[in-house]
This record gives sequence, C-alpha cells and structure tokens, in this order.
Amino acid sequence: MDQKPSFPKPISLHTGLNNDIPIPPPINNRMPLDPMPSDPKLSDSPVKTPAPGTSKPPEQVVPPPKNSSSIRTMKSDLERLFKTTPPSVAQMITKPGYVNPASKKTNFHAGAYVILGIAVVLIISTGGIAYYFWESIFPPPIEIEIIKALPPTPFFATEASRTIDIPRTDRQQFIKLIADSMKEFERDGTIKRILVRFSDTPDQRFISITDFLDFYHIVPPESLTKRLGNDLMMFVYTTSAGTRLGLAVKTNDANRTLRDMLDWEPSMRVDFTSLFFGTQLAPVSLTFEDRSYHNIDWRYLKLSSNTDIGIGYGIFPAKNLVIIGTSKELMETIISRLFDSK
Repeated sequence: MDQKPSFPKPISLHTGLNNDIPIPPPINNRMPLDPMPSDPKLSDSPVKTPAPGTSKPPEQVVPPPKNSSSIRTMKSDLERLFKTTPPSVAQMITKPGYVNPASKKTNFHAGAYVILGIAVVLIISTGGIAYYFWESIFPPPIEIEIIKALPPTPFFATEASRTIDIPRTDRQQFIKLIADSMKEFERDGTIKRILVRFSDTPDQRFISITDFLDFYHIVPPESLTKRLGNDLMMFVYTTSAGTRLGLAVKTNDANRTLRDMLDWEPSMRVDFTSLFFGTQLAPVSLTFEDRSYHNIDWRYLKLSSNTDIGIGYGIFPAKNLVIIGTSKELMETIISRLFDSK
C-alpha cells in the first residue's frame, strides 16, 4: 500500500489572542501544480515523478533557452510592420520628388481629347463640303405636294350618287360606264348624280363640261365654251318612259350664253344623238319651241310623239346656271328643284 507523503505541521504564531494564525509551510515543500494542457511550453517540459515511498517533491526540468532571434518583442513587431505595410498617402505626398500619377493621367487625356476634337471637326467639315458639291452637281428632285380635288358642289338635291374612276384618255370606257349608269334601276322620279373622276391626273380632278363634250365629239360654238365654267353636274333622271340624261353648268354671262345656245340649235339635234343611247327617234318638229315653267323660259325640241324624249335647254338666272336635258319632265323637275334650293 502506497504511503502518502508527509508534510510538516503548520507553525502557530501565538499573538496572545484566543486564535492562532497558521503559517503555511515553506514553498519548497509544496506540491507543484500540474501545468495546463493548453500551454504548449509547459506541456513540452518533462516532469520527473518521485520514487515511491519518498517525500521529496518532483523536480521540474527547465528546457534549454531558445535562440534570442526567435523571441518576439515589440520592437521587432514594429520593424516588421513598417517593412510590410505600404506607405500612407500623407507619407507619399510629403516625400520629396513625389509626382501625383493622376496629374499625368489627366494631362494625357486632355491631349487626347484635343486631338479627337480636331479630328471630328475635320471630318464634319469634309463631309459638309462634299455634301455641298454633291447637291450642286446632283440637286434632289423637287417634291410637289398634290392636293386631291374635291367633288363639285351640287346645284340641287339628288336622291342618289355614283362615282366613276377612269383614265383621262380612255374615251371608250367613259361612254360604256355612262351607258351602264343609264341602265341601273331606280324608282320613278329619282335623280342620280354621276361623278366622273380622272384617276391618272395628279390631283384626280373631276370631269368638266369641256371633257364631256370631247368624249362625245360634240362641237358647240366656240364662244359658248368660253363662257361656261369647269364644274359640271351630270345626272340621270328616271321616269316611267325610261332614263334621261341631264347636264347643269355655270355661266359667267347668262344673256350671251342664251344667244350662243340659239345659234347652236340647227346642229344640236345631230350633235346630241349619242346622248339618247340608241333610243329610236322620230322628230315631230324641226325647230325648237318656247316653253315656260315657274316663270322660267326654256326651249324644247320634241323628238318623239310616243314618248317623252327630246332636247331641252334653259338658263336659270338666279344662279347663272345652264340646264340641258333630254325630256320635258326632266326639265320641269330640275327647275322645281332649283327653286327649292334657293
């Protein structure tokens, strides 16, 4: 059985009081504390274990001293810090002979910008000069704004309307389309306006009285065509006897226009043959007769004793309007509508 180490009893110092103050034993006789395992220096030191049965405390073996150069001190740490840490901005600025790299970079960019600006100015100037000479040699085509013509204002009210688009020089198509319009069914007493527009003209203008006369090869007195306006109103009137064609156009001199129409009467029946669209004619009279309706005087040549067909014309003085029709009923209907449209 192992014996426990014996220690000397503590010495009591009598102070004259009821209690004695114990005095601890000498430090050499105290047991050494076990080193903390987390301390590598202490854990590396070998410790001799006392022999069994002895009371001598174990002796600690002191390791040999390490090299002084490996020992860290404040001085060595500061020297290492200053060697490895880059200098501060303040140190760099205060250092003699220091040149700011930013100033060099700025000067470089400023020079580059100047060169770039000069190059841009030269390119723009060269382009402008080239464009000026190009425009002088090859001027661009002049673009003319084309305003499409509006249909003429009707001189009186109508129940229907039809617009025909044809080329200006296509006479055959014009005659065919007018003939087709004459065959279209409408109830009796209906007036249908026909608008003819030239699709190949820049402004797509509408037919004038001169165009109409040229298409049908009608040659009126030259003085008459000079007094007539350009706006032509062409219409078809439907009756129980069939359809009849009519025209209305402005004049700038009503009295002289009436005189021109009187001079045209001898050849008017032959000139207007194509306006009857193949209807058989049997002239009842060879001369025109005076007619009056609502105090408006007009003249009429009856071309059939069986049906209402003929050539009538008159001037409506309130509007300086020349009216031409191919039936008695048509002429009277147009005069009534002109009074209604005042």
